[in-house]
This record gives sequence, structure tokens and C-alpha cells, in this order.
Amino acid sequence: MADKKNKCDDLPSEKSAQKFKLSSCEAKVLKVARYYFMTFAEPSKQTWLDANDYSIKNFNSDQGPYVALAILSAIQSMREARKSEFKFNNADCEVCSKLLTEHERGLMNIIRCKVNGQDEAASAHAFILCEGNDSRQFLNSTLILAAVCFPDEAKKLGQLLVNEKI
Repeated sequence: MADKKNKCDDLPSEKSAQKFKLSSCEAKVLKVARYYFMTFAEPSKQTWLDANDYSIKNFNSDQGPYVALAILSAIQSMREARKSEFKFNNADCEVCSKLLTEHERGLMNIIRCKVNGQDEAASAHAFILCEGNDSRQFLNSTLILAAVCFPDEAKKLGQLLVNEKI
């Protein structure tokens, strides 16, 4: 597992005093995402193992692997569309992990919009986060993430998946 350090200078992070309330499930999704971001920033730390472990522990052993894969898929499709650095906070820092960067807020807004069936708003946020590049695959991956990670919304999202013929 990754070395657990609670230092704010472990990774480049852009702090924000702006409050952004996350639901319990959203906070879990963000933590998994941050572990993946940490892996891409410092591959030798292998924090993807923490992402998988955290998903299994917090989404249960049956659903956890699907959650981890859905989050990774969304992140990877965003990385393919986006050309510049994605600013994120350290998942394990007691101080930083309570704050969101501008990029993390954008990602969470897209997920929220997809969970709530607000496709136009999700597209607008994705346009900004993906820097005007083609974000269709990212939006499709985020819709799947929403269906997997937010099962209370699965019926509504299931209908959207059928209608969009992913």
C-alpha cells in the first residue's frame, strides 16, 4: 500500500476556501478518484491499490471492484480529453482531503449532474474541465460511474443508459 503521509506538500494542490458540500457517497467517490490521480502523479507509490482497497471496504466486497473500475474509466477518459495538468488534493492528508480544488469541483459537478439526469449541465461542466476538447466518452463513462456508484438513482440512470445506447 502507499506510504501514508499527512503532509500538504506531498503533491501539487490548489487549495480553495470555497465550501462544497459532498454527500457521503460523493466523498467516497472523490477519495477513490484522488488515489488514482496520485497514482498517475507518482506511479511508484502504487496508490491504485489504495483505491481498490478503499472501494471494497466502503462500497462492499461485491460492488467495490465495479465502483473502482467505473471511477478509473471516467478518470482515464477525462485524461484522454484533457491536455493540461489536473490539480487534486492528497487523499490521505487530514487537511487537504477536506478541501477541493477547482478541477475536483468540476469533476464532482459533472458526476452530480449525471446522477440527477442533468445532461446539458454535465456537458457544460465537461466542456470546461476537458478544455473544449471532445468529452463524449468522458460523459458516457461518468454516466456509468453515476449508475454504479449511486444505486439509489439506478432506475432513472438505467433508463438514460438505454435511451443513449451506450
